Amino acid sequence: MKSLIKLFDTEDRIEAQQRATGKNINEMNLDYHGSVIPKIPVNDFFEEGSIYINKHHRYSYTPAHTHSFLEMNYILRGCCQQKINGDSWVLTEQQLIIMDTEVIQQIDYVGKNDLILNILINKHTLQSEILNHLPASNNPITDFFLNAVNTDSVHNTFLVFDLKEHSIIKQLLFLLIHKFYLKESLYQRSLNLLLGSCLLELAAIPSLNELTLTSQGNNLAPLLKYINDHYTTITLKKLATEFGYNQNYLGNMLKAKTGATFQEMIDQKRLIEAQRLLRESSMTIDTIAENLGYKSTPSLFKLFQNKMQMTPTQYRHFSKKGSEPISHE
Repeated sequence: MKSLIKLFDTEDRIEAQQRATGKNINEMNLDYHGSVIPKIPVNDFFEEGSIYINKHHRYSYTPAHTHSFLEMNYILRGCCQQKINGDSWVLTEQQLIIMDTEVIQQIDYVGKNDLILNILINKHTLQSEILNHLPASNNPITDFFLNAVNTDSVHNTFLVFDLKEHSIIKQLLFLLIHKFYLKESLYQRSLNLLLGSCLLELAAIPSLNELTLTSQGNNLAPLLKYINDHYTTITLKKLATEFGYNQNYLGNMLKAKTGATFQEMIDQKRLIEAQRLLRESSMTIDTIAENLGYKSTPSLFKLFQNKMQMTPTQYRHFSKKGSEPISHE
């Protein structure tokens, strides 16, 4: 922990400008003065994976904004006063807030001794990389993330946790942050596993606020887990039979609640697993295609051309050189 604090105590370029001028440096050129509260864009946060971590810049305030991703703020040291959907919250050391995309967040002046870490999560990878780690039973964490993937829901929900008495969760967070900044081989996969473990531990403790959901999506949990566990062989017809749904109704429900069709979910899961195997193994592309449930290798090539605008061979070449290619979806 001491090494992390030393790292984040180092003043960066934006902090130096804000300390010198006393003004908020709007490095992303957001239109804070428009009539609509600006949304922080994805930019290049997720070029290398689904999780990105940075330090909140000190010596200024941050005007009201929303996000294009899910965000967690962890108070590593000091405190931080925020307005969340118009209500004031004073977050103190070792407290954590998790916010969905439409939460309106405003952060008061952050001083030298206040260290806030931002953990950003790509919303488009929740179903394939995060939800599978969560318990299916009702708890605020599972309900929050199911609500986050449900397109019928209002996405202005948030959760606040006090971690002072929860050493395991804090250790997992430190490992997560440490892994991100080391950027060792396969670090993004480590980040997904560590975040999943952290959320699993959070699911067992009470939050400081009550989660109020406009539209519950609890019936999604077993469906999404089953898709993740059986994506190599599952069909929509088999899934409907397994859970007692009409096939057309189930397909429409999945699309309405997640914004993705059943086949799009399968394609996303296969793409992520294919990328992992291409990076981490020496399997032939034919073997990878077979392991993913494809009957022929050209189907895997078609997936990469549609999603990545490159072949699996080209993807493996780029990843071996350490320059992860970017999806153009």
